[in-house]
Amino acid sequence: MDLQKLLNVIFLDWKTPTKVDKVIQEIAAIEGIQDSERGVSPVDDRFWLASEEAAQAFDAGLYQKLILLDPSFTSRDGTELFGKIRTYFVTSNKNNISNLKKKFEDQFQDLLALYQTEGSVSPQDLDERRERAYLDFSKTVKELATLGGNDIVAQRLIDIVARKDMRELAPTAYSDYRLRFGGKDHPLPLEEAKRLIESPVTDAQMDAIEILKGNPATLHLLVKAMSNNADPEVQSKAAYALRGTTDPQAISALIEALKNNTDPKVRIEAAYALRGTTDPQAISALIEALKNNTDPKVRIEAAHVLRGTTDPQAIST
Repeated sequence: MDLQKLLNVIFLDWKTPTKVDKVIQEIAAIEGIQDSERGVSPVDDRFWLASEEAAQAFDAGLYQKLILLDPSFTSRDGTELFGKIRTYFVTSNKNNISNLKKKFEDQFQDLLALYQTEGSVSPQDLDERRERAYLDFSKTVKELATLGGNDIVAQRLIDIVARKDMRELAPTAYSDYRLRFGGKDHPLPLEEAKRLIESPVTDAQMDAIEILKGNPATLHLLVKAMSNNADPEVQSKAAYALRGTTDPQAISALIEALKNNTDPKVRIEAAYALRGTTDPQAISALIEALKNNTDPKVRIEAAHVLRGTTDPQAIST
């Protein structure tokens, strides 16, 4: 069998869109995959065939058909042909990703531009434009991620989540991010965590704290989150992440939180974080909390913390 001639028939004739569709649909039928199961049309997802699983099904189905067309077709012929087919798909895949990345970047810039047009259109019209722009953007997110462009997808989603002027989109963008990159297998990268600790999205802040805790280089970010964040849940988690610290700045911030934070959960976590401290001011603050704090749970936590100290102030109390 003339393999080059066969390749010409398979690939060069694909210049006609109807033939492209027909061949792709035939390949999808060989794989036994229905469009409804994939959520995309075979034509839109043609480059997915470069995956190993699809390639094996493609090999098996096409190999059987070629034997029927030409009984002299051998396994060696098949190996050569399928190698060329994979090369074609991989090359096309790279080109397609490159084009999609450009489209993705253009959509991202259009989205940013819509947040720099305050006052030029009515608020309702502007909101509608932003919503449509993000829907288009999110469609490209899915398409690009499917083809392996996760690097730029992750970066741009984080860019949106970290921007305070895009706070209405930030929760959706972070949900999209966690859907694709969340979980234990894909923890938030340290550099991104540094940005998201001040995100307008609570979930992003909480995830960032998990990454930043225990790192001396990011201690100041945890202190800032505990001291300045408007969300008590974030403050509490940041205080808990500071447990066992010996850093003077962090201890000073924990003492301040224990004394003056208006939320009892934050005061409890601040007391807990001071376990094991020998700092005289921290011991004094814990004694004061034990004696005078208005919340009984804060007083109980202060007592637990002081129970393990040998400080004379605590023992006399």
